Amino acid sequence: MSKGTLTISSARVHDEGDRTVQEADITISLKNKEGGKDIETHTLIYSVPIKYGYGLCTDLSDAYVIAFLNHCMRKDLDIVAESPISSHLYHNITEYIIPALVHEDRHFKTIKINAPIMEDSQIRSGEHVGTGMSCGVDSLHSLWHYLNYEDSSRRLTHLCITDVGAFNACYGSEKRIELVKKTAYDRARAASESVNLPLIEIECNITHVIPQNHKFTHTFTDMFSVMMMRYFWRIYYYGSAGNGRLALELEGSSTQYSGHYDMFTLPLISDGKLDIYSEGFLSNRYQKLKDI
Repeated sequence: MSKGTLTISSARVHDEGDRTVQEADITISLKNKEGGKDIETHTLIYSVPIKYGYGLCTDLSDAYVIAFLNHCMRKDLDIVAESPISSHLYHNITEYIIPALVHEDRHFKTIKINAPIMEDSQIRSGEHVGTGMSCGVDSLHSLWHYLNYEDSSRRLTHLCITDVGAFNACYGSEKRIELVKKTAYDRARAASESVNLPLIEIECNITHVIPQNHKFTHTFTDMFSVMMMRYFWRIYYYGSAGNGRLALELEGSSTQYSGHYDMFTLPLISDGKLDIYSEGFLSNRYQKLKDI
């Protein structure tokens, strides 16, 4: 029996100034020593410029389940979602992702996901092709690779930047963290202008809702951001942080970069309507620099 549950409410969407905001309540219920429950609720807020609001996925819990899957497996929390989860994702998480991670690392626990199931045929597809633009070597390699790709249907149409944990305590004080974030967003704007691709600037408070170690969970939280916009994206190139390690290493995965097993997780998340690729997974960062 699990230690508790993480419950995801149905999403609420509204326009606020020049942005579209999607909110969902995240409630953690833990069993205490007295036989009762300790309950804590936080509101997860995710916003995009209003002209991109139509791309938000409001009717599925997929993004939220991915966001907290790693955390819940560490803490032994079952996931309960009020909104449906796609049939594809439910099957692949319960039949492949959870069993494989548990098999390879004793720190992960087998958890249950309780949510209505939406048939994949009911889910619409996005139209655009994107990649993140932190301007680190991984994201710049994705830009280099797909900006003028020979198959025009797979060329980049948009860049994006978001904060799902990269701007964290490793930079020191809150003031310093905000400065680093501002610099990164400014840099992304400059890159966007230089290649003449639109930049989607995303804001999110996920790191304040449930703090996670970005080093070990970044694939999951980054995919949360991508899947929140699943009705916008058709293809998304995720700049691999696997550093040329084939991105298939599952052993000891609770204490290594989640990018080391992107080639396991990302194909299982992809469903033909939203395809997510681990770009540059075979290259270390020295090779990526040479390519660029």
